[in-house]
This record gives sequence, structure tokens and C-alpha cells, in this order.
Amino acid sequence: MAMDYNSTRSFTMTLAHRAVGDIRRGGFRQLRNYVDMCATLAKNQQQKDFFAYAQKALQRTDSCYYSLIHRLLDSVDEDRICTVGVNMGFGGLIYGASELKKQADHGYMMDVENRRLKEELSTAKKEAAHWGQKYHELWYEVKPYLDALHRAPELVRGFLEKILAPKQERTMNVPQRNRKRGQDMEL
Repeated sequence: MAMDYNSTRSFTMTLAHRAVGDIRRGGFRQLRNYVDMCATLAKNQQQKDFFAYAQKALQRTDSCYYSLIHRLLDSVDEDRICTVGVNMGFGGLIYGASELKKQADHGYMMDVENRRLKEELSTAKKEAAHWGQKYHELWYEVKPYLDALHRAPELVRGFLEKILAPKQERTMNVPQRNRKRGQDMEL
């Protein structure tokens, strides 16, 4: 089970207080031991490179880092040293970097999703243009029929009434049809 940020930070703060106390009591030999331990525990190449550089810098007994650390331990409160160290080391470099990596990965995934959606949109636009063209072609083909419907609604209605008229009216005998037309011939 992974520890949450606050628990891990509290644990790291406890280790930092112990390390500062050990360095005050044991001197710079203890500092080198902590750097060696961190180099062994380093997970990624950047951490390994950092601690390899720190090991190399602390190998020389006349290193300027020893006087800097000595002045720091003498003039700054232990709580401040630990707080700054944990904030920068754990909060900024370890936890903060992992959070930034997660956000970058999420951003990359969103970029991939956006590209996919843009491709789908482009395909949909092409299909819409294609079907729009098909619609216009069909409209031009049926335009004469539509015009006829608009121009001659009475003729169409009459035609449809004749087609759909009851069967009796359609089976009139010839003289009845002729009389209706006024073409009744007398013998």
C-alpha cells in the first residue's frame, strides 16, 4: 500500500532531523555515509548522477562544501534546515517531479485523444460534404417533378382523384361518360 503525501513527508522530516543530528555528532564521515546510502537507493539516472557528483565532491577533504555545511549547521536552526531540505528534496525534486511527470503523461494522452478526435471530425466533415453533394444531385434530378407539383396542383389532384376514385365511377358505361362530356350523339 502506497503512503500518501503527508505521511511520506512526515516520515522524510523525521529522517532529516535524524540525519542533521547524526552529522552534528558524527561529523562529515556521517555526511558521506548518508550520501553513499542515497546513491545506493537512487532510483533513476538523474538521482544516481546527482549523488555520484556529491560523492565525488565530498571525497576531497579540502572541499568547499565542508566549510559551507559546517557554517550552515552552526548558524541555522535544525528545524529550518530540515524543512527547507524536505521541501526542496522531497516536495520539489521527488514528489513534485513525479506529479509533473504524471501531468505531462496525462497531457500527452490528451494530445493523443485530441488528435484522434480531430481525425474523426475531419472524416465526419468529408462524409457530410459527400452526402451533401449526393443530396444536391438528387435534388437536381427531382427538381422538375417538384416544379410540376408546385405549378399544377389542381391537375395532380385531379389525376390522383381519378386514380383513387371508387371503382363504380370508373366502370360507367360509355354513354354515361359521353353525356358527361356533352358528346351525346342522337340517332
